[in-house]
Amino acid sequence: MTIARPLRLAAIALALALPGAAAAAPLPTPEQMATPEERRSMMRLLEIVTGAREAGRDPLPALDGLLAEARAPSLYRGVLQGMRAEILVERRRWGEARDAIEESIRLLPGYSAPLYAATLIENYSDRPAAATDYFLRAAAIDPQIARDFGDWHIRSLVERLRGERDRRRLSLLAGRLFEVGWRGDDIGLRSSLASDLIRDLVARGDLARARTLVPQLILPADARALLVEHRYRALWPDIEAWTGPRQRRQWRLYLAETRGRWEASHDSSRALDHFHALVAAGHDDALIAELLPRLTGPLDPAGDYDLIWTVPALAGALGHRGRWADVERLYADTLGTWPLGSDANALNLAANRPKSLLWNGEAARALVAIDAAIADAPRWGGQASGAALATMYSIRACILHVLGRRDEALAVLASSTAGAPIEALAETFLCLERPDSLRTILLEALAVEGTRAEVLAYLQPSGVAPTRSPLGLAHHARHQAMRRDPALLAAVRAYGRILPYALNAGAPPDPAAR
Repeated sequence: MTIARPLRLAAIALALALPGAAAAAPLPTPEQMATPEERRSMMRLLEIVTGAREAGRDPLPALDGLLAEARAPSLYRGVLQGMRAEILVERRRWGEARDAIEESIRLLPGYSAPLYAATLIENYSDRPAAATDYFLRAAAIDPQIARDFGDWHIRSLVERLRGERDRRRLSLLAGRLFEVGWRGDDIGLRSSLASDLIRDLVARGDLARARTLVPQLILPADARALLVEHRYRALWPDIEAWTGPRQRRQWRLYLAETRGRWEASHDSSRALDHFHALVAAGHDDALIAELLPRLTGPLDPAGDYDLIWTVPALAGALGHRGRWADVERLYADTLGTWPLGSDANALNLAANRPKSLLWNGEAARALVAIDAAIADAPRWGGQASGAALATMYSIRACILHVLGRRDEALAVLASSTAGAPIEALAETFLCLERPDSLRTILLEALAVEGTRAEVLAYLQPSGVAPTRSPLGLAHHARHQAMRRDPALLAAVRAYGRILPYALNAGAPPDPAAR
């Protein structure tokens, strides 16, 4: 589960440092202030912000003092409130930050910086609908900043919209990003946005434009999602021509490009695409050989920060090989670098570690670990999304069941897992040994447009190796049985198809496999 990037907003700060640098000025310049007094105040604000940044001081008390002096509505007060909003976010004073940025937007109509700041504030308050609306307004004013908007912020926004299954805003966001020529460097993110836009174009009957986006489907999973749903049947020949039989051509291109980017720099920000590609291809041995030495040696908390998101996948690969001592060391080393409570994304480690403990037969330790993660989540506010928290509770329900506390497990399932992804819910119901309930949930979700794609993806053949432990093997067997369920297979035919091969069937062999 992904929580958020660290809060380094700086939309207003950047605009203050470089006024007028973008195609449309993101903020008014001092020369545009209405009175000489406001121009002097604006220069004072600039001096406070830059001086505090250079000296490492807290600028908020000085800005609060300026605000008390600036009682009348003005462009200057709008800039001041925008800067205060960003600093308030760093202090996690979310309500005050939202009030400040909303006033900044009202006082600065036609300027993009407060709208971009509001995008980030709302996103990390777990309000992705409002964040998207602000971004769309900002991009209409200033497409240059939209073109350069950071991958991590866009990814966080996209994942939160997916968590809320807000397909309308997903397609609007994707359309605007492609329209302005967004320069995002994350291969997977560009591919998923292309998939969102293709879905919207097909719904609107614009097949010609949808076809032009097929080469943007870099991730095999994104192409596959369209290949299994009947509504995209008109695009199947185009997609299959692009991906090749069993998506072999697509796999070759995807793996080669992500590896090439990684090997060129070995920068941790390049690691994610490469290691995610290995996971998707089922290349567990290559993932272990390349990543384990890097993650179990000395780690730089800042320079290696992006590697946080690779840890659960590596733990899963080690679990497929039954290397539980290595899993334990992996989490000990990485949680030693990014301990729970030190950063919102330490939750990505702390909330995934209990699954490994559970698979390895240590359910009591797993319960302590998941409870610690759940207790820590509120301190980060909206940085921990509702879907992420629901997933944590679904893990807790499974652990309680394994411990024999079945009534408690059912109570958690009923009260705290709404909003979890279909796959997380399915895994929980399988853990609780309730296949009939899961069948009902999947049938209902299949009939709903917002969850249909998740169900179709879940029921496709799996090329993922089972976790090598008694519980892992039993869980894998239940999963395989659910995929063969006659009622589910009959229901799928109304909406799509089950492909005769696993997603990674067309991937080349694992180069590190013995």
